[in-house]
Amino acid sequence: MKMMMVVCIAALCVTGVCAQSMDDSIERGIALHDRALAEGEETALKCRETLEPLINTNMVARAYYGSAVTIQASFYAEEDPIQSLTLLEEGAQYMDSAVSNDPDNGELRLIRLSNGIEVSRSSPLKRYAVIADDVHWFENHPLPSSPEYSAAILFNCGLYHLDAGDIETALDALETCVESGAETAAVQNARDILRRYEE
Repeated sequence: MKMMMVVCIAALCVTGVCAQSMDDSIERGIALHDRALAEGEETALKCRETLEPLINTNMVARAYYGSAVTIQASFYAEEDPIQSLTLLEEGAQYMDSAVSNDPDNGELRLIRLSNGIEVSRSSPLKRYAVIADDVHWFENHPLPSSPEYSAAILFNCGLYHLDAGDIETALDALETCVESGAETAAVQNARDILRRYEE
């Protein structure tokens, strides 16, 4: 009995270490993801390498992995547009499958929404039909308690509505983003857009 308890405790410790290791890998992957556009393809590849072992078991890792693939695509846009489009489509599939596997996970939807807006604005791959589902989902669920997270959602929904030509809804979302009280780039960018529409 005593031996069995020791084995169980050891197993729990190993499980805890694995979970901690997985969390650390995801955090490292996200940090690399967030720097990749500014730092270059090598950082995007490091992000992919960090997250790849987790993409079949953790949907957040899968979504960020897909986003990193689209960031990698941006580095081929001029010199090899076919390769760029191939990577964009591959990255989109990873994000779409992550959302399909966990459709009520707002974090996955926000990753896909913000990425989809950027990809749709800067490449031949238009993701508006897919991300419309994310906007609809956010508009039918309460905003999270985190002002920063709420601001990111509202800002990206506002951008989507701007691109769709629904200016009134876009400006409402951007105003609510500013009112969130968050001190983030999303709030500053929302303020800048609102100023342009006031002029």
